[in-house]
Amino acid sequence: MRLNNVQTLLNTSDELLNVFAKVETKKDAYKALINHQLKDITKDDFKLDYEFLDSLNSILNTILNICRNHYKTTKNNELILRSSLISNFDNQSFFKTMKDFSLWKKKDSNMVPEFAYSNELVDDNNTYENRVVMSLVKHIELIIKNYDYYYDKKILILENTASKNDFTYGSMFYKQNKALISNLLTNKYQDFIKISEYINKLKKKIKKIESTPFYHSLKSFHPIIGEIIMTNIFKENLNYNKIYRFYKLTNSIIDVKKGNIALTNYVLYLLIQSLQRLGYEYVNRYPYAKYTSYGKNLIVSDKTFYFKNSMFNISIEYEGDIKAYIIDISNSNNENDNSKNLLIPYYAINGQININMSKIDCSLYNNIIIFGYDFVKKYKNNEYKKINISLNQKDYEIIDVLLSSFTYTINALKDIYETMCPICGAHQVEPTSNDIECMNCNNHYSFLNDKLVWIKSIV
Repeated sequence: MRLNNVQTLLNTSDELLNVFAKVETKKDAYKALINHQLKDITKDDFKLDYEFLDSLNSILNTILNICRNHYKTTKNNELILRSSLISNFDNQSFFKTMKDFSLWKKKDSNMVPEFAYSNELVDDNNTYENRVVMSLVKHIELIIKNYDYYYDKKILILENTASKNDFTYGSMFYKQNKALISNLLTNKYQDFIKISEYINKLKKKIKKIESTPFYHSLKSFHPIIGEIIMTNIFKENLNYNKIYRFYKLTNSIIDVKKGNIALTNYVLYLLIQSLQRLGYEYVNRYPYAKYTSYGKNLIVSDKTFYFKNSMFNISIEYEGDIKAYIIDISNSNNENDNSKNLLIPYYAINGQININMSKIDCSLYNNIIIFGYDFVKKYKNNEYKKINISLNQKDYEIIDVLLSSFTYTINALKDIYETMCPICGAHQVEPTSNDIECMNCNNHYSFLNDKLVWIKSIV
């Protein structure tokens, strides 16, 4: 997750929301989506990334300055001490001691105070502004991890150049290809070295902050959630003002709710654009129906978008309860021969997924795909399986590939593969009138004709 790309995502979502505020019919909504200028949220820009990491370094220096010279309040602590240790009383402590007989004892026939109330003034770092500083430290630590994850994932390894399960895997051992791969592993991403070194520098600075007395004095603080409030300290103190402005600037990058809404809008935009590129025709089933948005933050509707080509009918419907798109695909010559797919937009941090899949009846879907900000995974058999994508593949190209995989057809003889799975080769298949399920690999397929098989499950 990188700030410039997240900002592109949020801006695109806002642009679409503004356009859809003026949409009246479903066809108008479709036109708005295909006519909007396509932007790629995964575009690499080393210069911008380095500049942002430089700004992180600058703000960490400011936090170190605050650790050394920070704003604090004075707190009055009431204590009970031996009276011999108290040099003077304030009026309140004196009268309180006079009234508390449990502190007195008899000495030489006289009652004297053995203990007495006293007040001490102590510095207190636990102010709102300092809690914001601590929240920003955690905030920055998360951002650094995001950048580290992103660039670590981008660095080429042999498995990124060829799949071990792919028939082209052996090609990496050819003499001419070995030189090409060696070049990729050494020269392709020199900028990564510069970025990686800077990330390590920032990690060390975070550890330096975490070792300060200021940090330890607030270790159990309550983090600030949401927007921060402008106070006099934030307004007048130069260091604290920098903290305030930087927090406002970067708050969007870890606002998961806002990011997920934006990604949901963006995915519908990608789906519609992709279907047009793949040659599908929009079907206006409800020409006079008014377009009703699902919610003010989402461009999706309470109605379904329909498309078709010579082989397939496709519908896209937003399911609000599970916050996902149902992509229903059917054979244009037989609507009962269909495949149901679930595409879940998920704005994740560091590629970590935390979805309550128990709310979803997974048996209904041939494919359940998690489309993240910078990853794609398939959910199957209670686990998330990474789908390998090209290092330089754009997000809209990924959607093209996913939709194409949902409608993947290949020439195959029905006489052979009606009793043998074309995916894994097993003979344990269970045919129905419109679908064949392999009991070995649990994938589904059907025949569009005697020589054309439709693979319904992504391997």
